[in-house]
Amino acid sequence: MNSFLHNFQKMGLKGFLLSNLGIICCAISTTLFITPAKLIVGGASGLSVFLAIITNFADRYYIYLYGINFLLIVLSFFTLGKNYTLKTIYGSIMLPTYGFIISAIIKHSNFPLTQIISEVEPIFIVLAASFLMGFGIGINMKLGGSTGGFDILESVFLKYFHIPYSTSIYILDCILVVLGMAFYSPGEFYVFKNWLSEGLGATMYIVLLGIIVDVITFGGYNKRAVFIRSEKYQEIHDTIIHKLVRGLTYINAEGGYSETPTKMIVCICYSKEYFILRDMIQKIDPNAFIFVTKATEVRGLGFNFETKEYVKYRNEKIKRKEKTNDL
Repeated sequence: MNSFLHNFQKMGLKGFLLSNLGIICCAISTTLFITPAKLIVGGASGLSVFLAIITNFADRYYIYLYGINFLLIVLSFFTLGKNYTLKTIYGSIMLPTYGFIISAIIKHSNFPLTQIISEVEPIFIVLAASFLMGFGIGINMKLGGSTGGFDILESVFLKYFHIPYSTSIYILDCILVVLGMAFYSPGEFYVFKNWLSEGLGATMYIVLLGIIVDVITFGGYNKRAVFIRSEKYQEIHDTIIHKLVRGLTYINAEGGYSETPTKMIVCICYSKEYFILRDMIQKIDPNAFIFVTKATEVRGLGFNFETKEYVKYRNEKIKRKEKTNDL
């Protein structure tokens, strides 16, 4: 509970209201566009829509989303700890709740949503759904909040299998897109006319979603150069290497005011990884000095290639570190 209250205090009332606006936008995207169009995309919302469609329960996807998020919350509690779970539990509960409220309003008002969506060009559905979802997720990321869902699964993959967030996102989204294409049923109402257009529409949605989230959180560009100065640079170094699974560079620096020699850490990471890194640094040293710049182009180890030798070295180093911690 202390973690939840701390997160609320850090956001403030304005931030809390904006966070809820973001969650509502995500619910609108899923309820008004993704579900009626039967567009199978990534994330827990995409999985809930998929399960609802194949069980002929599409108009009540939020029931599946409650179930998925509940299982992920339990998984988070036993694998990621209480503090992380409390941080994600609000978004995990409120997203399907807002979905339920919006669905109830549409149902009781007899609004012909399915008929209207069937007359809309698929490209406009993809644009509207990705914009609303991207805005909602981006606002919550910027405020340090979370909509829960697959964020938990990605954190578990990072902690136990050392799979970076950027990789696990692609894997999970790809699985759902392929499932959507495989279970496409021509006899059912689909805005997308065949299995290929279904897959291409979902892929376009995922790409646009990533761009919009990045624009909302950082104003564009998907990679960040993070500069960190802290007396606890060794602990931050270990965290970046073993938990974020990213490389870094030391720069010898000197405080302009104190004239004290120190080391500055430079780390290049994806935008989503930056928010994870920021929270990690905050826990290690609340007084750490951090500034972030846009990395317009990043090439090299860890981004456009990884050598077998480096992967082997990194995994062995992580295992040695884990054995040392166990002792």
